[in-house]
Amino acid sequence: MILLLFFLVSDIAFSQKYFVGNTSVEAVDSTRNNRKIELLIYYPADSAGRNVPVSSAPEDGFPVISFGHGYRMPVSYYENIWTSIVPEGYILVLPDSETEMFPSHREFGLDILYATGYMLEEGNDPGSIFYGKVGNTRCLMGHSLGGGSAILGAAIAGDVQSLIVLAPLDTRPSSATAAGSVDIPALVFTGSHDFITPARKHALPIYESLGGRWKTYINITGGNHCNMAMKYRLCDFAERTRPENQISREKQHEILNRYILPWLAYTLKGIESEAEVFNSLIESDASITYKRDKPLGMH
Repeated sequence: MILLLFFLVSDIAFSQKYFVGNTSVEAVDSTRNNRKIELLIYYPADSAGRNVPVSSAPEDGFPVISFGHGYRMPVSYYENIWTSIVPEGYILVLPDSETEMFPSHREFGLDILYATGYMLEEGNDPGSIFYGKVGNTRCLMGHSLGGGSAILGAAIAGDVQSLIVLAPLDTRPSSATAAGSVDIPALVFTGSHDFITPARKHALPIYESLGGRWKTYINITGGNHCNMAMKYRLCDFAERTRPENQISREKQHEILNRYILPWLAYTLKGIESEAEVFNSLIESDASITYKRDKPLGMH
């Protein structure tokens, strides 16, 4: 049974249902003094490339995921995220903001939240390539600073259906405190070898504070902070882990995909069988340790 589930999830993780199109825009948030936010958008397409047409969407449109980058991490280093998620039928938006040395965590959280609302507006705009292609379900996601900031955004959002954070930072204001107001399904990843945002100070307090009943905490054995993304020299230098004590970047990405994809399929698309896949895998996976309040989807 376990072997069958492994191959099932492998098929989910690596099948190419769509190509990846991409575009970028300078959006303006009129509710915050016309704040300008550069958005990189990756979307399902019938051919790969920049500004190619969006693929025909299912009747309820493509769900939207907004992803926040880590501290001073260029958004281009999250190729592992968009190449695994977008082909499965999701629109992924990356706000390229708050990249300075002293970023505002609060403003970045609002940028992450704003990006999902922007896409909903695009879906209703006859002049947009996304017209009629954007669904109503949304997920906030992020890594490190972006993970903590995504929680700040989720704490004030009224219509976001899912939250996924990778090695989240406990921000200022505190994302661990804000997590108490987040009662949507939330998936928290950390790595046993994360020396930048060690779990005991960041991911674990955030997880324990989350207010929802479907919250899951996954600690990747041998995983580290920087391997949540593609190789970025400045991040790797800051972490200074010992290679013999950690798993490869490719292995860490494989583990992330193993859980992110069924989580999204259930929380954003409502595919109940994917909750069963997620729950079965987490109970038999020797590459992780975990905590949860309730199995995903269980009432």
